[in-house]
Amino acid sequence: MKKLAASVLVAAVAVALTTAAVALLVGATIRISTTSNVVLRASATVAAFLAGWVWLLATVYVATHTAVLIFGKDLPPGS
Repeated sequence: MKKLAASVLVAAVAVALTTAAVALLVGATIRISTTSNVVLRASATVAAFLAGWVWLLATVYVATHTAVLIFGKDLPPGS
């Protein structure tokens, strides 16, 4: 029962993190597209791309790492 509750919680956290990342990136894209300075717009686009890539990669890492902790077999010490 604990594993079921933990897996539902992990799934909910992963969905929340992904939704937050997408919402932030959409907001940043809207603000970037209204910028008139070309250099600022280009650097902000690169920064938003890198931040979004890192955030979404971190979301996948957190979800898979937590799932492995929940469902992984117990390894003997020193393995």
